[in-house]
Amino acid sequence: MMNKHDPGDLVTIGIPVYNSEATIRSVLESLVNQTYSNIEILISDNNSTDSTIDICKEFQFSDKRVTIYEQTENIGALRNFSFLLDQAKGQFFMWNAADDLRSIDFIKVNIDNLIKNPSLIASTSPHLHDNQSINSTQPVTFSLTGTRKNRMRIFFKFAGSSHGIFYALIRTEVIRNCPYLRYSQIFWAQDWVICLYLLVIGPIGRAQDGLTVFGSKGVSSKPDARDLLGIKSKWDTFFPLARFSQEAFKLIPELNMIERCYLIYLLFQLNFRMLVTKNQKFYRILSLLKRSTNWRIKPSRH
Repeated sequence: MMNKHDPGDLVTIGIPVYNSEATIRSVLESLVNQTYSNIEILISDNNSTDSTIDICKEFQFSDKRVTIYEQTENIGALRNFSFLLDQAKGQFFMWNAADDLRSIDFIKVNIDNLIKNPSLIASTSPHLHDNQSINSTQPVTFSLTGTRKNRMRIFFKFAGSSHGIFYALIRTEVIRNCPYLRYSQIFWAQDWVICLYLLVIGPIGRAQDGLTVFGSKGVSSKPDARDLLGIKSKWDTFFPLARFSQEAFKLIPELNMIERCYLIYLLFQLNFRMLVTKNQKFYRILSLLKRSTNWRIKPSRH
């Protein structure tokens, strides 16, 4: 038991669920068995049509720390995430997707890291995906610490592996002020701009211990992800990070002149790489330019 943190340091875990009967039992087992026990587990069921809610109620019946909210209609993924944050009573908060598994020491090692390092606004553990072998795959371990410029540099380098940052243990008052959770419409890389918002405010640590195993079969991995997520802008097809860049620019007033220029440079570089790799026709045009001008093109490896 973590008596040195009880009873003040309550951790809220928010679980947005929708038709998750295949995975939710294992997820809840990994959370109710956390070695840090001062937690509340909030589940918001987004009007599931399978047995998800029945499985969740089994855990509610046996563990008083579990609370279930049943949405009477599907309110969309983004509103479901923000709804859970609004209900949180803990000083620390984390989202947990309905197919993501945590090691039983995840909360303990990360709340220890936050309390030991009060400058950190969030902390997470190494992570990988469930289609990777822990024996043959090196878990993702980057942190976002140091100067703000360094935090931006590291994030843009590893943005494609930033799941652990979004699903970190975060100081609740920090994430509650994030404006990107209050939009009515979701856009590509919305989790990235939330991570960028957090790192602008303060450093995000990565504990050496603990582990998160993320599900690899979520909505974003499906061929019709754009429709399933409700992304309607036609520009997202050709410029998938246009809205992300637009929202990232809103962080400019929080930065000094050097940081502003650096962020603009990083955004331009990222969008160019995405434009080249996501749009093959454009890539072929650039390839012709390469042959005629000897200009070297380096598509993104992410």
